[in-house]
Amino acid sequence: MTYAATAAWLLVACAGIRVYGPCALPKEVSENDLLGKWQLSYSNYLTDPSRVILNGDETVILNEDGTYAHTFDSSSFVNHDEGNPWELVLDAPDSPKLRMHGMKYFADGTERANTQEPFDISAQMPDRLRIQDYDKDKSGEQWIRKGVTYPTDGFIYLYPRLCDGELALVQMMDPRQDPDDMSVQNPVFTRR
Repeated sequence: MTYAATAAWLLVACAGIRVYGPCALPKEVSENDLLGKWQLSYSNYLTDPSRVILNGDETVILNEDGTYAHTFDSSSFVNHDEGNPWELVLDAPDSPKLRMHGMKYFADGTERANTQEPFDISAQMPDRLRIQDYDKDKSGEQWIRKGVTYPTDGFIYLYPRLCDGELALVQMMDPRQDPDDMSVQNPVFTRR
């Protein structure tokens, strides 16, 4: 197989879960824009930093009453939670973002999702730089956290962004990122 054919095959194989390139901020987003079912499928996805292969489907259903259902389903593991609250945050430098109270973080594997040992996750690099620019503009008046400590903080963020022209929910990720890489590093939830 030629290099070009191999590269094309890899892009097609990963197209369902990865976005190559940055995602844009939506001009406007409301809670009504976000209601409904969001899903992603992991297929031989190599997690980072745990470096385990992840397979399965992850689904989030945002309900009008401010609660959500969250499911991860694979051949070897199933997790379902519902009734936890979600809220749309519009007044932070990296807004808009969804604060998902009690949501498990599966993008680094099912074992890490269920750990009680804290670890840090952060916004994707474009949003981290937006926070950094805000901090510089405010000259130390206010410091904005660039991430959360999972599961200690009790919530994670999902970021509504326009990826490949469609509204998607971008996940947080391991904070060790290349500052020159503006592409989305984790799978994203798309409307299903």
